[in-house]
Amino acid sequence: MSILPILLAGALVYKLTTFHRKPTNTNDTTNTNKIKIFVYGSLMWDTIPFQHTATKMTLKHYKRKLCLSSYTTRGTYTNPGLFWGLTPHPNANCLGKLLTFTDNNVLDWMDTREGDMYRRTKLNHVFVYLPNTQHTQYHPNLSPEQINHAYQYAHGQHGSTKEYVDKTLHELKILENS
Repeated sequence: MSILPILLAGALVYKLTTFHRKPTNTNDTTNTNKIKIFVYGSLMWDTIPFQHTATKMTLKHYKRKLCLSSYTTRGTYTNPGLFWGLTPHPNANCLGKLLTFTDNNVLDWMDTREGDMYRRTKLNHVFVYLPNTQHTQYHPNLSPEQINHAYQYAHGQHGSTKEYVDKTLHELKILENS
């Protein structure tokens, strides 16, 4: 099976209307301790050990892309897997989830989980984990053949790249229909 038509069609950039969140009441003190994180890959479907709410959200001017190599969790050194990253793109929109937490420890947990391959960044009052473009595992210009090879054959300690991609695509279909 080949996912090239799906991946190459704008690197999974979807034609969507932007999801608008209700305006926040600046006088409402109940929001002061809330931590908001935009997620766009496995954090949409993987277990997170902190209580949270999740809502559909579109991040403007970024696109989801398989651009980070995985040498242990979704692949090996001889057959690297791939992880999603976000790359800036002026005409793109990235569908994902806005996770809202009240436990400040979630940021330490997320920083550890994402490691040095991602950088926690704040965009419009929302945290997002962007690829560390200086990391040796960051590869923004993978060929379609490299992506397809990883999809078909890469497998690591936490499963295959195929499983990782397919679970994300499944979650995106659910979001598109919600």
